[in-house]
Amino acid sequence: MMQAVSVPLRRGLALALLLTVLVLGWTLAIQPLIDLSRDRRDDIAALTDQLAHLKSIIARRPEVERRAASDQAALDAEGGLWSGASAAEVAAGMQDRLRTVVAASNGRLRSTAVVSEAMDHGFRRVTVHFGIEGVLDTVQTTLAAIQSARPAMFVDSVAIHATTSGDAHTPPGLTMDVDVSGYMTAPGA
Repeated sequence: MMQAVSVPLRRGLALALLLTVLVLGWTLAIQPLIDLSRDRRDDIAALTDQLAHLKSIIARRPEVERRAASDQAALDAEGGLWSGASAAEVAAGMQDRLRTVVAASNGRLRSTAVVSEAMDHGFRRVTVHFGIEGVLDTVQTTLAAIQSARPAMFVDSVAIHATTSGDAHTPPGLTMDVDVSGYMTAPGA
């Protein structure tokens, strides 16, 4: 048979059951809503910081563009870049300049060949190989012309070989193989 439970014990069990339902309701329904609200607030704070950072970057853009334009104008004024439409046009310009210099210093341009065209730090580098015959003055004049050229030309590699002649009073002939590079703006720049 069932025994009757005392009234204080029933009240105590009812109170315990009520507290259990309240804690369970809090844990399953109310606490997740509070956590969701806190997470949203943290997300909003992080996105606000990110937005402020992006706005500061946007605010600096006109200054960066002005400096880039200034640097480009200085580079153009210096004459550092070749202004050809293609690598072949730049290579032909370098060949014409060196052919003139070599001929003026009693030398002969044996051969020329475009070696490569490559991207280098945002610019197109055109490299041309030259085979030159001449004397010491030819070598010195050619290297000096490359150094002072505008638009700029750069020596990538050079090999000089002496050819002996039968006459002791005649200076030895020299052959020079030199790779010369010039830079032009990259496509779309």
